[in-house]
Amino acid sequence: MQSNCGTTDTIFHRLTELSEAEVQPVDASWFPNPVRSGSQISYSNLGPVPPAYCLWYALDGRLLKEVPVVDGRVQVPTLSAGIYWLVWNAQHSLQRIPIAVID
Repeated sequence: MQSNCGTTDTIFHRLTELSEAEVQPVDASWFPNPVRSGSQISYSNLGPVPPAYCLWYALDGRLLKEVPVVDGRVQVPTLSAGIYWLVWNAQHSLQRIPIAVID
């Protein structure tokens, strides 16, 4: 992707760009948390419309990976140990939770 400031293929997003009206709490969670890099996590509330994909963000807002949700499970990308944001669309509203990745 080209930008006026130079050449880059990285897009930065601040999670604060998601307004409170767009992010509404839902009684759902992903487990296990913490999780090991490369393993799978499961969604606890499939509800009437399960999410189709999840987005992994670094704490600084960098989008790291888009991952499909298959049968309520997501493959954790290969990540260094740390805290990451997991964002998904649940019943027409964006949801996000911190996920701890451990060695």
